[in-house]
Amino acid sequence: MATYDETVEDKTTKEVTLPPKATRRVLSPSYKARILKEYDACL
Repeated sequence: MATYDETVEDKTTKEVTLPPKATRRVLSPSYKARILKEYDACL
């Protein structure tokens, strides 16, 4: 069985890999207008 120190050392020495930075979606004005029309129809 591993000691506490060995367990902590194993977890802290692993490299952390981060996913690439997400890009923000760009929505066209026509798409936004369509969504707003659909929303207004639900009210």
